[in-house]
Amino acid sequence: MSQTVTLMYPIQANGRELTEMTLRRPTVKDLKEVERLALGKQAEYAALISRLAVIPTSAVDAIDGSDFLRLVEVIDGFLFGYPTTGSSTSSGSPSASAGAPPTSTP
Repeated sequence: MSQTVTLMYPIQANGRELTEMTLRRPTVKDLKEVERLALGKQAEYAALISRLAVIPTSAVDAIDGSDFLRLVEVIDGFLFGYPTTGSSTSSGSPSASAGAPPTSTP
C-alpha cells in the first residue's frame, strides 16, 4: 500500500518536475537504515522520504516546509496508524480512502 500527496510547491527530481509524491509503506529495513545514520529527527524523515518516494536526497532538500510536514504526517500514519489529512490519497486497496481506517460491514 502507498499514499500519494499532492505537493503545493512542485520540485525537480530525476530530471522532471514532481507535482505529487507517492510514498510506499516503510519496512523494518528502511527504519533500521535511517536509524543507523543517526541524523536527527528531521533528517531521518528526509531520508525516509527519499527512500520511500525513490527520489534523491537533494530533491528532498528542495521540498517546501509545508509539503514536508504533510509527507511526515503520512509516514507517521504508516507507522502509528494516525489518520492523515490534506490532499493525499491512498492506493493499494480499492476500498481505501485517504487517511480513513478500513471499515468492516456487520
